[in-house]
This record gives sequence, structure tokens and C-alpha cells, in this order.
Amino acid sequence: MADDDGETKFRGLMKSLNLDESQLPTYPINFGDFTIEELAPIKRSIEDQLGLLFDLLHNQYHADMDSNLTVNGFPRSDIDVMNVRLLRVKIIRLRNDNKALLKVMETKLEQAFAQHKSDAMAIDDDEPVMVEHSDAAPSPKKAIEYTIPFARVTEVAPEGPAYASGLRDDDEIVVFDGDIHAANHDKLQALVKRVAPGRKVSVVVQRGSDRVDLTLTPNKWQGRGILGCRVLPL
Repeated sequence: MADDDGETKFRGLMKSLNLDESQLPTYPINFGDFTIEELAPIKRSIEDQLGLLFDLLHNQYHADMDSNLTVNGFPRSDIDVMNVRLLRVKIIRLRNDNKALLKVMETKLEQAFAQHKSDAMAIDDDEPVMVEHSDAAPSPKKAIEYTIPFARVTEVAPEGPAYASGLRDDDEIVVFDGDIHAANHDKLQALVKRVAPGRKVSVVVQRGSDRVDLTLTPNKWQGRGILGCRVLPL
């Protein structure tokens, strides 16, 4: 009942701010019942809602997740303590939802990768089958397509190598250098090991609803680093 009451109060707050209900969807409890393709837009929706709520917290109520809401044991009078608390609770729940969703997506991706590898090995081990009078070419092995973003690109300098290669702020990296993805990036350490001046790197990014293939060429330039951008884990 407490959770339902809190959600009702939160919805009332959003209505009082004239926010569209479509910006504040609810999410399924059991993410494991969905495919990776179905979970990807849910993940983006959660992140959009978190961005909206953080913006409200900072700009509407002039607070953040760590702001002290009391003075000498009493609620502060200079901010709307109740609404700040409602926003914080919702943000915490969405963060937990996002963490659980990412864990499910990574598990499903690992399972898909393992199955793909197993299927490929089974094909390699099979005895060749002779087909008489057939001109059909053998079917190529289907490569697994990774769909889960694992890092976000920010602070892309207009004069830097990243910008020249086509990377833009808020691009989400899905595949880096052909084989680094959400299940094996090792907290982005795998990317660091692949980046070297002059070494071209293929990058697949999610840009809004579009999937974009780029070739990144790190190089020394007048700014900091050899990329000219920041890459942050999701």
C-alpha cells in the first residue's frame, strides 16, 4: 500500500507540473520475460525518464540527490521538501529498474553469444554433405548482432579526432573494434587497450533510433587525449 500511495502522490505531482503521462510510463516487473530487442526501447525510455526527473530536481526544485532537506532537525523552508523526496524516491526506483534491466540484457547477450559460438562449432564439426547436381552456394554463418549500448560519448570537441570520425555527443556505443560489447567491455578497460594513435577502430553507435557504423582514428591533436571526447559507462 505504501508503494501505491507513493506512486499516486508522484503522479499527482507530475500532473500539477502539466507533464504528459506518456513521458512517465511504468515498466514490467519481470524483465526476463522479454527479448533483448524488446528490452532495448524500455532501457531508453527509463533513461529518458531519469533525465526528465533529474532536470526537474535541479531546475524546478534547486536540489539534487544529496541535498540536505533539514536544518537543525526541521524541514527546510526554502525548498519543497515533500516534492523533492517524491522525485528522489522515483529516481532511486528507476535506477534500480535500469540496473536490473541491464543485468538481464547482459545475461541474455552472453547466452546468445554462447549459443552462436556453439552453433558455429557444430557446423564446423559436421561431415560435409555431398549434394549432386546443385549449384547452390553454402549458406553463410549468421553473425550475432549486438544491440545493447554499454557506453555514452560526451564532450566531443569539434576539433578532435572523435568529431572528425563522426562521433557526436550522446552517441551510445554498441560495438567497439568489432568484438567489444556489453558483455565483455570490462568496465571500459577493453576499449582503453585497443585505442592507440593512428590505429583505426570500427565503432557501432546507437544515435536516437538509428544505428550508425563509424571508423574512429585516434590521433594526437592540440587538445587533451587522443580521442577528443569522453566515454562513460552506462
